[in-house]
Amino acid sequence: MPPPLSDDAPPMATPLMPDPTSGRRPGVLENSALNLGGLVAASGLGALSGLITARTLGEEAVGILAVVFGLIEFGRGLTNFTHTPSILEVHRGTDEGAVFGTSLLLKLVGAFLFVALAAAAAPALGAVFHVPPLAIVLTSVLLVVGAYQEVGTARFEAANQMLTRNLLVALGPFVGLSAVVVFVLLGRYDIYTAIATSLIGTAAMSLGFLALWRRPRFRFHRPTAGYLLRYGGKLVLSSFLTMVLLWTDTLMISALLGNADAGVYNVVFQLTFVMVTASVAIGVALLPAMSELASRGHDTGVAYQRGTLLALLLATLIALVYVALGRFILALYGAAFVAGYVPLVVLTVFGVAAALLVPAQSMLTVHGRASLLLLLSLAQASVNIPLNYYFIGRMGILGASIATTLVFVLGLLATWWLVRRTTGAWPLSRATLREGWEKARARLRG
Repeated sequence: MPPPLSDDAPPMATPLMPDPTSGRRPGVLENSALNLGGLVAASGLGALSGLITARTLGEEAVGILAVVFGLIEFGRGLTNFTHTPSILEVHRGTDEGAVFGTSLLLKLVGAFLFVALAAAAAPALGAVFHVPPLAIVLTSVLLVVGAYQEVGTARFEAANQMLTRNLLVALGPFVGLSAVVVFVLLGRYDIYTAIATSLIGTAAMSLGFLALWRRPRFRFHRPTAGYLLRYGGKLVLSSFLTMVLLWTDTLMISALLGNADAGVYNVVFQLTFVMVTASVAIGVALLPAMSELASRGHDTGVAYQRGTLLALLLATLIALVYVALGRFILALYGAAFVAGYVPLVVLTVFGVAAALLVPAQSMLTVHGRASLLLLLSLAQASVNIPLNYYFIGRMGILGASIATTLVFVLGLLATWWLVRRTTGAWPLSRATLREGWEKARARLRG
């Protein structure tokens, strides 16, 4: 096993390659810190919007919004499947104008396709989940509005410009929150204006990336399109299955128990999903670093272990906060939401497991093992649906939290096994733990 700072894996705060303007680029640790800062800002602003929505509209409306936003997440794979392969392709030396221009076109095609599918299915979905069909169609437009924002995010990640990326990502929730406040003050805040605030915030992010990425010289490149479709095509189904894993519980609660219970559960789930989002923030910094290492033929195991350690520490800290202060946090949303405390405690285990999945999935993706992720997601989804149906029918929202947690814990163990078998890397090592401990001690002394 290589030492913590061996030549084949640069230190956490050391650049992978020089920056032509500043002489260095931040490493994984610094980029993780920047991403976490952006996460705190974006999540805090988003939480305020959610809190205002819950206090203004109540748990029934929160449930309706959870359902319509959950439904459009099933189309997310039709736009974000080009994200990771576009970064990998840029790191292989392909012109970024060709890569991101091709990516944008594919995203727009996928987005418009999903809007058409949503419009066709909206009446039937509305009847099953007791939501207005128009709300489903309006929410699906988010995929079109956010296409440029997704491309801009990938471009700044590939260029290792995480500070700019995070400022722009935080811009959307800030503008969205401002729109929520305006609608509430005007007495016009309802389900449709709540959806409109998300559209406004997403459009602000796209415009921000457009303003800072001047003259990108986009062009369609057929070989790049073929690569993105071949590689990313595997991720479309994988993304769809991930949405099945993440939204089966909320949607099934809506259909079986009603949108008031769905509203309470979704608030609880979104609180614990912050743990996953925090891990993704680390993964955003980790994946480009691992991509560059892999493209040069270097070992990626140490980077994987560092990402796992960071995800574990952060998720555990958030879990402890929820266990200690969960009742108080839920009471801020309204008296009805306090009933979700026990499911919240159960879902903290889900949050830790899902957070630890992110570095492992990044490892498999970088090494071209996306097909394994697809098979694993298919296996998890096939278990998740009947398990949620059984537990929800007998234990309500607590049953949903138990079923979801079981599926993700088993999925984590299986993913770790796959990474070990295909790359030889363990999720953690004594050397990585020792390195983390020494860094923590040094910072406390400093």
